[in-house]
Amino acid sequence: MRSILFIILGLGAIILSGRPRFKPRSYRFFRLLAFEALLLLVYVNSPSWFFAPFSTQQVLSWILLLGSIVLAIHGFCMLRTYGQPTDGIETTTQLVNSGVFRFIRHPLYTSLLLFGWGVFLKHPTWTAAGIALGATAFLMATTLCEEEENLGRFREAYADYQKRTWRMIPFVF
Repeated sequence: MRSILFIILGLGAIILSGRPRFKPRSYRFFRLLAFEALLLLVYVNSPSWFFAPFSTQQVLSWILLLGSIVLAIHGFCMLRTYGQPTDGIETTTQLVNSGVFRFIRHPLYTSLLLFGWGVFLKHPTWTAAGIALGATAFLMATTLCEEEENLGRFREAYADYQKRTWRMIPFVF
């Protein structure tokens, strides 16, 4: 049953990722790879999801997972409210630089990063670490490609925004 769900969700991610998903310099390409890596990480660690629920490792995992949810909800709300999107939230017409966007440029990718490492902590193994590191690398590549697109769309306003905010994690990068 887990395998069937994994396949269905993986195919769903491919279908929902948008047309340029197979264009290697597109942020959608790297985002698709990140989604697939995160899905694989959930698949690998799902049998241990509720093992020792009050251990330090599990509590830290739940904190990261809940932080991921809160950040994702806030980020989506900010984009929808202030970004004036024309096609879902993919294409905003206004640069959003309030709320969490005042501190980090990519809170939705940060939420995926928190999610990945929260899932990793459910059952940390070398395999899970490799998958989590791969997802992290794909998310970093996603942000770099998306920033090129944002510079083209918002020009100097985005360049100024880059100078005063962190990419994904405040005080780190």
